[in-house]
Amino acid sequence: MVNDLDSQRTARTAYLTKAISRGWVQTIEDMEKLVYGLPATLQKADAPVLTNTDGVRNILYGRELWRQVVTAANAFGALGFKPWEKSGYRAVTAPASTDSPGITESGALPDTIKPSFKQVPVAPTLSAATFNQSDMETLLAGKDDVVEWGDLVDYMGDEFKNRLNRAAVATADTVPTTGINSLDRIVGSYAELAYGKVDDSGVLDAGDLDIYGLDRDAGASWADAYVNGQAFGSGSRDLALTHIDALFTNTRPYWKDAGVSNKAIITGYDTLERIEQLLQAQQRFIGQTKVQMTVNGIQTVSGVEAGFDVATYKGVPIIPDNTVLQDTISRIMLLDLDNIHVGVLSPIQYLESNDPFANDFIGTEGLHYMMGEIVCTKFKSQAKGRDFQ
Repeated sequence: MVNDLDSQRTARTAYLTKAISRGWVQTIEDMEKLVYGLPATLQKADAPVLTNTDGVRNILYGRELWRQVVTAANAFGALGFKPWEKSGYRAVTAPASTDSPGITESGALPDTIKPSFKQVPVAPTLSAATFNQSDMETLLAGKDDVVEWGDLVDYMGDEFKNRLNRAAVATADTVPTTGINSLDRIVGSYAELAYGKVDDSGVLDAGDLDIYGLDRDAGASWADAYVNGQAFGSGSRDLALTHIDALFTNTRPYWKDAGVSNKAIITGYDTLERIEQLLQAQQRFIGQTKVQMTVNGIQTVSGVEAGFDVATYKGVPIIPDNTVLQDTISRIMLLDLDNIHVGVLSPIQYLESNDPFANDFIGTEGLHYMMGEIVCTKFKSQAKGRDFQ
């Protein structure tokens, strides 16, 4: 190290002497520029402060919660919400007669007749979720890098809606003792008992498809929705457009009119992709217009009427939901929203308390809750396709 410094000093002196003798140095500024501007390769041991030096850097993670989980509630939201009207309804389950009402010109009036009636009880259910945070954590906001209470409230609210959504698309054999019923049970049929593939035994058990106190085990009835499925043990079949068309064919007679207004198709993203593949051969590029449908505030993907990205099928919006029940790929539900909705006795509400004596906790406790139930007033206008691949 000493030898290197000596050689550098010798080089600087020789260069400076040469510069003075040749008239390069006229002022003190020239000399300073010449001396301080000379290249130097001083070798020394450095100890820089780096980002990984102990005690010099702390990461600030920020208040925002970047969600790595799904909190969407597409299927539940697409059903639409109506105020709770009554805890049940009266159904006409069979016509008084299906014979021609014709009589002869002088004939006697026919005997009186009456249709069959059935009382259908629909009870509201209660769903709730609580969470809390200590006062110490809350008061450190703005002083330390902490999760703030308001952001936690927002996330837990979305998670609560997602949990309602998961209950709405749960399997038919998940018979709830509390909480809302599932669409898979509501849009069920006696014939579906032979399709199986929902629980450990491989078949639906007695009572799994019963809904609103109605027994669907005894045989086909007015309380059956239309279900297009595969016989137990036959595995899944390739999805075809004819399977989806069958859902329309078997429910249209029960709709308020033959149109497709206020109808929705709910399925998974995987089955949506299969529908797009089936429609790809029919893609037309003349006059193509991108559309996006909205059903009760829930939007379809943006796409064309038919083709690679589809927003509708036969004019009915397709609502994708990643939690729809799967066989090999997700099931398809064609819903008549004139006759199925979420009946709301009490809408989703948020309450909080920071009473330490009531909570037995020094902090704030939050509560999201809802009272209601999915109400179906006409089963035969609903349809489900299952056992697809």
